[in-house]
Amino acid sequence: MASKTSMSQTPSSAMEAPLEAKIGKISYLYRSGKPNFVFVHGLGGQKEHFRSAFDAPSGLGKGVLSLDLIGFGASERLRDGDEYLLRAQAQAMSGLMAELGITSINLIVHSMSSGIIPDLLELGKVDISAIYLLEGNLIEADAGWSGTLTAMSDDEYEDYIRRVKKTARLVLSRQLVRSHSREQVQEWSSCFQRADERALRETARYVHHATLGGDIARALADYGGPIVYIRGDAVRDWPGQEALASIGAELVVIGDAGHYVMLDAPDEVYKAIFS
Repeated sequence: MASKTSMSQTPSSAMEAPLEAKIGKISYLYRSGKPNFVFVHGLGGQKEHFRSAFDAPSGLGKGVLSLDLIGFGASERLRDGDEYLLRAQAQAMSGLMAELGITSINLIVHSMSSGIIPDLLELGKVDISAIYLLEGNLIEADAGWSGTLTAMSDDEYEDYIRRVKKTARLVLSRQLVRSHSREQVQEWSSCFQRADERALRETARYVHHATLGGDIARALADYGGPIVYIRGDAVRDWPGQEALASIGAELVVIGDAGHYVMLDAPDEVYKAIFS
């Protein structure tokens, strides 16, 4: 069944605005409420991938914040010479939440944005009540794309990213399982065309290192709060069960869904998060 949700309009319950952080302006969507749920897109993604969170019946009355990391979506790009460090992203996020008066959150990360978790926890600027990983990076098997980008030469990367931007709709559609309109997939896939090329590659390198080095898994094991890992069932032989047990995470498998599980199955995903 094709999705009927359009991303071209800001959700009526949300505020959309940029905020000046130390490393640049952060673009975000926010609706006040309690408790607060903060959504962070994956590598090459953007805040619009979580627009459906604002309309989810299970989320009514709850605070919802979805942001563009620096270098992605509508957020500012860094000056030459400044690196897209995961800690800098975590500091920018913490500053945004402070400006919005958010002191306690439920954190939801998609894919490679799991790499920000260690720094967010170490900074301790907000209390994190629970962590939800949507197909999050946890083990080496989750780091295939970041590994590919990391291993490329400069020339190979330049050619690769040019092809990704040119065929963005096809690139994203290959990660989806359910039927969606061409217009919807086109809107979702604009994230690849909007992403800063340097932000994409540098972030991939840092997240790849954090994944293979075990930084993410260790931070989650030390966290102590509830952890929920949400996966689509498109990849049935994912070898992460042992890693989930080691961090005490609950596994939720969403049927008929791929890597962008929140796009394929928004109703099921947001019910699992908000409920």
